[in-house]
Amino acid sequence: MNSMALSNWASVAFDKNGKLSESKIELIEDKKEKILEVYKNWIRVGDKSMWKNKKHGDFSSPWVSFIQYGNLILSGFEIVSKRDRQSGVFCFVRYCTYNKKDIMKEYYFAAIGCSAFSNHKDVGIEQKTFKNFKDWLRKLPDLKNNGIYLDEVSYKKWLNKILRLKKSHSYNQGTLYLAKHGVDLNKI
Repeated sequence: MNSMALSNWASVAFDKNGKLSESKIELIEDKKEKILEVYKNWIRVGDKSMWKNKKHGDFSSPWVSFIQYGNLILSGFEIVSKRDRQSGVFCFVRYCTYNKKDIMKEYYFAAIGCSAFSNHKDVGIEQKTFKNFKDWLRKLPDLKNNGIYLDEVSYKKWLNKILRLKKSHSYNQGTLYLAKHGVDLNKI
């Protein structure tokens, strides 16, 4: 069966364990939901506790920020991002949780969101783009001058899991959306 692309966008993401994941973080702290998602080729942050139910503006609940590139600290997420090949965005996120004894645990998340097409062909995330992403992640501990402080030991342990991958294992964002909503992709 020939597969068809269901979106123009490809993604690859790595969760707090350095494993392939959906390009989204969902945190629930003090019964407040916070979301960070690499969507198409930008980043969006959602935080219902910040939403005021206004009927106007550029955002709809729960989204409070769209990020094209740059550094931002919002809703407990420390976000570092940059533009790269394939009209893409590279995203790194540091976030922390606290246990009942108020002891902090640091976590990381990283993702690429980019155009999946080149010359009218679905190429996913090209190897050169994935290599640039890994090189960028290698340099992140040097961001201390920008206010991003990483526990270098835990960061390197997390990063080494990503660096071992030879291919990007990207997925088409539209395909993932339909699969999550129960569509049998073999019948399309």
